[in-house]
Amino acid sequence: MVLVANEGGEKEDKIDSVGEFEGYVSLDQARDLAIQHARQNTEFYGSVYASGDLVWEVIGQLETADYYEVNLSYRPAGRFRGESGIEKFTIGKTGEIELRQILYEPEGEAIKSPHPLLLGVVGLVMIAGIIGIVLAMDGFGSDDTTPVPVSAVVVSATPIATATSMPTQTPNPVPPSATLTPVPSPTRTRTPTPTSTPNPTATPAPTVTQTPTSTATPTNTLTAASTATPTRTATPTTAPTAVPSPSPSPTTTPSPSPSPTRTPSPSPSPTTTPSPRYRLISSVAAEGLGTIEVVPVGVDQRYEAGTVVVLTARCVLDFVSWAGVMPATASPASATIAVTMDRDRTLIASCAEPTATPTPSPTPGPAFMLNTTQWEVEWFTLDQNKLSLPLNITSFLPGAFSEYPVGQFIGFRASATIHTNPDAERIAFDLSGKEGFLLWVDDQLVIDAWEPLTPGDGFRSERAVVALPSGTHRLDLEWYVLEAGATASFSVDEPHALAWCELEESTREATRTLWDAQWYESRELIVPVRTDTFPATFDMILGDITQAFVAKTEINVSGTDEQFLEFQIGNDDGAMLLLDGQIIFDDWEGGPYGTTEVGALLSPGNHSLELRYWNQATFLGNSRVSFDVSSSDVLVWCE
Repeated sequence: MVLVANEGGEKEDKIDSVGEFEGYVSLDQARDLAIQHARQNTEFYGSVYASGDLVWEVIGQLETADYYEVNLSYRPAGRFRGESGIEKFTIGKTGEIELRQILYEPEGEAIKSPHPLLLGVVGLVMIAGIIGIVLAMDGFGSDDTTPVPVSAVVVSATPIATATSMPTQTPNPVPPSATLTPVPSPTRTRTPTPTSTPNPTATPAPTVTQTPTSTATPTNTLTAASTATPTRTATPTTAPTAVPSPSPSPTTTPSPSPSPTRTPSPSPSPTTTPSPRYRLISSVAAEGLGTIEVVPVGVDQRYEAGTVVVLTARCVLDFVSWAGVMPATASPASATIAVTMDRDRTLIASCAEPTATPTPSPTPGPAFMLNTTQWEVEWFTLDQNKLSLPLNITSFLPGAFSEYPVGQFIGFRASATIHTNPDAERIAFDLSGKEGFLLWVDDQLVIDAWEPLTPGDGFRSERAVVALPSGTHRLDLEWYVLEAGATASFSVDEPHALAWCELEESTREATRTLWDAQWYESRELIVPVRTDTFPATFDMILGDITQAFVAKTEINVSGTDEQFLEFQIGNDDGAMLLLDGQIIFDDWEGGPYGTTEVGALLSPGNHSLELRYWNQATFLGNSRVSFDVSSSDVLVWCE
């Protein structure tokens, strides 16, 4: 930005030839720059809006330490019915456009003005009526002529209003290029609400004759869901999308013969959205011990929402209990239960097994204990740079974590346990991040970096090398951040210290379940941002930016028998869980934070899990996601 002195001696900001500010810009200048850039680069909106006139409006603006964030609404110029589109600009303090993204596209259509020919016909009718009235009044004012009735004059003028040229008012079909194409993504499908179609009230005109005209039906059908979804497997619980009313204007149905009235066709009724369908899977825990009677029998094991299904376990011997996704009102000990289909359910009946001839038990091998390092985190508000009031929120972090978002004006205190082998003489701890942090090992302060950095200094890293005897040791960590988007990281140079198996007197490294996560900038899961790892179970509080991730991991069911597991997912906003490539939990539309339990019967061996999540930006920084499982031994095991 170049400062130029004006006549009054003051300086004003100048914009260079390419539309960017040189030097630092203000928030108002960033807002003007966003509008200017949007106006000069309309091809960013795609072929539907690139060639038309658009109208922009600033609906939100925010200044951070390094950037300005400006939200604009945009829509076609002129009369427009519907919702405007929303886009977001991230602009550097020196005027660079760092990021531009479409949050929502416009939904609606332009309102056409009345056809000029129709206005002309109406004008001629009005002029003819006025002339008739004037002639009639002149006739009544003369003594030597017979008064002419006004109605006769009106009738003689009505042929001027004959709608013989009305075929030119037939609405032309909208070309296929006007069809709105939704952005392919696993985003929340907006079920279009059919707008009430205005039914014109045709005022009967005794002398106007409507010539029958074949009216073409507009073809601008708005498809509400895209079939091109690159990253999301279709869920069986997704309700079919309603197709909105295809025409914004009613079609006039002409009579087969001249008629004094015009009969508008009835408005098409909107298609109602079918109720969602849920799947019910039932089985007996051990094959050959019984069967399950299901009434009514669902097509492909699926039922309409609200259907009450009665299940009766028919055991060869005695019935034991039910397990799985049980309704709260059902008794697990009753052989017959009734469930209301308000979600996908898996129910497993256990039947008594025949008494087997006892066989000598093999000599048990040495017992071992599984261990994995995991930080237990407690969150606090800040008083300056001091941890102040507890938020009564706990979460978990993996033993080693990197680029963990911790919100703003918030801090946490965490504790964990590590294990060192006899041959590890020393171990190094590495911490890095913005703002301040402290680390204790066995109650001894080894890293003190609590004072905040000078604004603009970026991140800092600290290392402590400590000699530790063989065995377990306690770690304590405190952390705080002041600015949005700050992150934290922790690691050790002896990875085996974070997970191990104890087998009598020996210790060896264990296989741990960790989530490998790919972060994205929005729920469309298109633009990758960074990679990350999560612990096997976690409860994370996210920052105040729109973000999403796809996390993958592997669990192990040991032994030779099938095992029933319950997965607990907590999400605010949307989440989806896939087991061995199949969707078992789908709450992608999301809402306030809530937890859901999903059950599955797994065979011995390894199984893959994939968790997808997105959150909407909030300035409170209270977006949250969590995961847990009913059996912890599937998460950590010895190799």
